[in-house]
Amino acid sequence: MFLHQRHYGGAFRQLLDATSELRGGMIEDAVEALFSDHGIRYIRTGSHNQAEIAARFEVTVQPAPDFVVFDGADNLRVLLECKGANDGGTARDKALRFERLQDESVRLGGIPLVAVLGGLGWTRVNDTLGPVVRDCDGRVFSVSNLQEMLTVAPFASLL
Repeated sequence: MFLHQRHYGGAFRQLLDATSELRGGMIEDAVEALFSDHGIRYIRTGSHNQAEIAARFEVTVQPAPDFVVFDGADNLRVLLECKGANDGGTARDKALRFERLQDESVRLGGIPLVAVLGGLGWTRVNDTLGPVVRDCDGRVFSVSNLQEMLTVAPFASLL
């Protein structure tokens, strides 16, 4: 039924469309709250500041990751991407984004790439979660264990 609604519309599809931005922002909002509560310097990216991110930190991947984290000397320290996916196909498609971000991470001299994931789509391991874990060198979190992200380098040194 859900797939039918997804492809052909209807009341369920209208509800999904009306709440997509709210649902999509839940992960980013949790990350932003964590950073704000612990004094982590960050910029939450969006369509309004892509040029600023490119000029300030030399991040050329488009769009920029959801968050860029920097230190007191304005040095880029972390690229962080948040992705929610409630089905395996969507998660598989979104996993490709981390490959491009990992390439950017390497180009920038090995800046750590961190993922914060949500949704049942990430339970598929071989073609969704596995590649993300690989591309992020194991730095993959969910909203439920987000606090643990602060124990991973370089966050501990940024507190």
